[in-house]
Amino acid sequence: MGFTDVYDYAAGIADWIAMGLPTEHRDTRERIEQVARKDAPTCGVQDRVGQVRGNLPEGWNICVVLNSDRIVLGLADLSKEIEPDKSVEEIMRPAPLTFRPGQTVVEACE
Repeated sequence: MGFTDVYDYAAGIADWIAMGLPTEHRDTRERIEQVARKDAPTCGVQDRVGQVRGNLPEGWNICVVLNSDRIVLGLADLSKEIEPDKSVEEIMRPAPLTFRPGQTVVEACE
């Protein structure tokens, strides 16, 4: 393999950071990856409210709604009185605001 076989992987660092892999930053401000919880409960769009509510850890009343590829579709707020047989899809708030892990907390707050 010679020097002509070098490829430019433009999404390299963004992809690396998005996967939560270690990085070094000259800027020492806190980053989303350092403060974000990674244990938030998840559920699927076809799950039933009663089932999800029963599986939530103590103190939680929100579930992150994921598709089969683990892409965030929405948030389900289960703190309200909702019929237990409704699907999560019927009650979720779609397209929540998301942030890249490498973004600073200050930037996210702005």
